[in-house]
Amino acid sequence: MFKKNKKEDIVSILNKNIIILKEISRARTRIKILQKTTSDSILNCKDEAILQAYGIYKERFKKPLFSDLISIFLNHVEEFEFHKYTSVPQAFKVQYRENESRFLKLGKINLKDHSLRVFTIACSKNKNNPDRFAEEIVLLALTHDFGKCNKVIDFVGSSAKETHNQVSAHYVSIIMRQLGYPEEFVELFYQTLYHHHSHQETIKNTFYIQALNECDYEARREEEKKIMKLEGKQKGAYRDF
Repeated sequence: MFKKNKKEDIVSILNKNIIILKEISRARTRIKILQKTTSDSILNCKDEAILQAYGIYKERFKKPLFSDLISIFLNHVEEFEFHKYTSVPQAFKVQYRENESRFLKLGKINLKDHSLRVFTIACSKNKNNPDRFAEEIVLLALTHDFGKCNKVIDFVGSSAKETHNQVSAHYVSIIMRQLGYPEEFVELFYQTLYHHHSHQETIKNTFYIQALNECDYEARREEEKKIMKLEGKQKGAYRDF
């Protein structure tokens, strides 16, 4: 009995040490990212799609207020390899119970493409709003799904219980605080991202959440049309064969 307990104690100690080492590694990675963030807030991507999206943003906002944040977040889209992640993770399948085929279709859209699509749609919308507010919506649109990327989850140190929008909120607020943005501004972004999937009428109908979700919904409609068009071409090719 004593030997068994001793063996369990050793296993427990080893597991704790592994957890500690993982946390140390995560903390070091986070420090490196934050150090790079403060020293490099210009776009340094090579990805053509990201560069094109940034060009649309610069064309829309002649005197941008948040180009440093936009550049950092676009850099992270490339650096964190968003193209390797689906924009609709398996955990979201429960939301598509009534239409599983829609889940399977949207699952083909990677996180990079979806993030850039929502971002560019936001750039083209809200032209009746002052540029300050319109650019804030663009920033929200770009970052709203960052919490679906495992590297962002690791960066934040999120628990398994947190949803992707909550992780996104933590991530964006950390970067903003690192750059010295006012707490009131940080809190606006945090609350909007954190609650943008809320079903409460008083929350989901607020200006920023409504504007963000409109861009997101429009992007999903475009993606579904794109997939249906592609599937139609494939069926035609099969018939020809």
